[in-house]
Amino acid sequence: MMLYGTHSSVRGFTLIELMISTTILLLLMLTASYSYRIIVDRWDTVLSDFYKEEQVSKGLNIVGSVLEGVHGYIVTNDKNQPKLFFVGQNQSLLSVTSSGIFSENDVEIFRLSFIEQDGKTNIIYQAKNTQVFLLLNTYQEIEFDYEITLFRDLDSAELRYYGWRSSELIGTTDPSWFNDFSGLESDLFPLLIELSFLKDGKAAVIPISLDQNVSKLFSPYIEEQ
Repeated sequence: MMLYGTHSSVRGFTLIELMISTTILLLLMLTASYSYRIIVDRWDTVLSDFYKEEQVSKGLNIVGSVLEGVHGYIVTNDKNQPKLFFVGQNQSLLSVTSSGIFSENDVEIFRLSFIEQDGKTNIIYQAKNTQVFLLLNTYQEIEFDYEITLFRDLDSAELRYYGWRSSELIGTTDPSWFNDFSGLESDLFPLLIELSFLKDGKAAVIPISLDQNVSKLFSPYIEEQ
């Protein structure tokens, strides 16, 4: 008696089927890779925008604090006359602040400068501690020890000052806006300092009011005379 066993044939992939499967797998991998790249690029853009906004916000807080701390400081000119140390221009400001960046517990001489580079504007902050440099007169040369860039690549930036150029005008005329303001000439602070700038189409304005009670600073000099 002869026994016949059942034989089940196992059929593999043909070359064409293998090529089609490989092609489909490659297309799926390319699609996934492209989608991942889009997601990563979008995330990088979001992070970049967030970082820029964070840097701008930080810079605004620092400048606001420095300007709010602008401090009445008396120096003498070449005729030994007392003068208020404040020199404001459209693209710079030289004064003294009690809220400096580098001198936490001391009064700090500072200068804000707007520097143009490649069609953009950077705002530079320079400082010197009054504990290591005694500012006495208007003709002393100030060599700043510290420097930091607060804003980079601004489209435009400017400073303006609101007030009177002379104490004789107070009460007789309305205050006005100026592109420059000198306490060395007027013995006054402006009522307001306004810093405005434009970055990536977005405008920012920082108005800061200053202490107007500076006449008491001149009292010791008046008594001496």
